Amino acid sequence: MANLTYAMPAFPGYAGYKFGVSPKDLAKKYGFEEDEEGTVTEFGGPYLPTATTTTYKGRGNVLGYRTGGAPTVEQTVFGQAPLAYKPIEPETPETPEPEPEEPEKPEDRFLRSFIGEMGDQDVLGAQALGRAQEYGYSTEDIMQKAQEEGLTFGEQASRSLGVSDLGQYVGELGDPTKQVIGLEALEKARSTMSDDLIKTLAEQQGRSFGEQAAQSLGLPSFSEKADLGQYIGSAGDPTKTVLGLSAVEAARQAGLSDAQIRSQAQQQGRSFASKAAQSVGAAPAPQLSSFIGSAGDPSKRVMGLSAVDKARAQGMSDTQIRNLARAQGLSFASGARQSLGI
Repeated sequence: MANLTYAMPAFPGYAGYKFGVSPKDLAKKYGFEEDEEGTVTEFGGPYLPTATTTTYKGRGNVLGYRTGGAPTVEQTVFGQAPLAYKPIEPETPETPEPEPEEPEKPEDRFLRSFIGEMGDQDVLGAQALGRAQEYGYSTEDIMQKAQEEGLTFGEQASRSLGVSDLGQYVGELGDPTKQVIGLEALEKARSTMSDDLIKTLAEQQGRSFGEQAAQSLGLPSFSEKADLGQYIGSAGDPTKTVLGLSAVEAARQAGLSDAQIRSQAQQQGRSFASKAAQSVGAAPAPQLSSFIGSAGDPSKRVMGLSAVDKARAQGMSDTQIRNLARAQGLSFASGARQSLGI
């Protein structure tokens, strides 16, 4: 804070009277009459805040050569005083958050264009599938475009897309075991794969085709070759229940895969002899008499309910138990017969 003091010009003394000017006139001229004694403070200043204090000294009752004193002016310049309130800041318009950008979709392109020059132009293989996925096509895009362009998938591509399980095409009205592919299921499978691949997968998965589906694929009727009993020769089991190695080989020559042979054997209640079981990858037919405990028939020729339950625990179906018991010359006790529906 700076204090600035200004002195007024010297007040003329009484000697000025000889020039015809009275003390009263002189006092009035210079603004220092008795009734003007006091202090006046004015505030102002065009820039920084200021306060100006002017002090007037009265002349008393006698005006002499020297006056009581010239008025004193003090001016105080204040710095920027702190504001007692928070200034109103201009409102800043809210910036809306940017909406998440949708992933950029790849430029539309024929799925067939990803197939190499040396590849089958109607089959999308694993390499072509990889190119399409790298281009940005999703599985749904690929499936839709394949259907629009009439393309099918190779074996590896089908597995990669999860469309190779033929059982998924069998509807609720089809085979409940999902092992027999009907015509409707075949048409669904054809939307994603070729007939050759369908036949290959059916063989690998141990599935068969219904009459109309087999005819559509140009295959012999499955029912004609699925009855495994026809492959058991005269030297084999006369009950046509147990398949030996020669019967398995005959079924293979008829076009059945090992998986189909195992599946049909389960459905038909047939079992395998030891060598046939080892060849086809199945469990050999057990000796049912081994399930008869010490409390059962001492001759081991009659199976009770406990023996039947032990056979079931080994994975045998009721049909297999009934057929194998007949092949092995065994019979059932009343409780076992009732449980087996005999």
